[in-house]
Amino acid sequence: PALLTAPQETVALVGQRVILGCEVTAQPLAELEWRKEGTEGALPGKSSHIIVQTRGGPHRTQVTGWLQIHQVREEDVGLYMCHAWNAFGEVTALARLKVISPADSAQAPEVNGELDVTDDEDAYEQSREGPSGSHE
Repeated sequence: PALLTAPQETVALVGQRVILGCEVTAQPLAELEWRKEGTEGALPGKSSHIIVQTRGGPHRTQVTGWLQIHQVREEDVGLYMCHAWNAFGEVTALARLKVISPADSAQAPEVNGELDVTDDEDAYEQSREGPSGSHE
């Protein structure tokens, strides 16, 4: 398998929805799963606020997967892994999720100088066009 699009580091406020995306290509078609560092087993596991979706395409050798976290919580912070494999190998892509509590939200635009979570319309539009990382 070869990575086409890796999930991106994402910063979100508590209560927002987060979407991480990952796309791989492989022949034969790869299996794809999401994991979180420090937890056992593939996601969503027992987390009722996490949804994992996978679909093929747009080409017959491609697989796209999304990890959606509805109403992100402070305990969701961490390193997420998109892992794809087939009979010939495997590939893993990593993305860190940072969660800002409401008390810290006034400082959100300066979080590592990376992302202004008060204006996420562009990130959301990018997530609708393909896998990446976004929040709303």
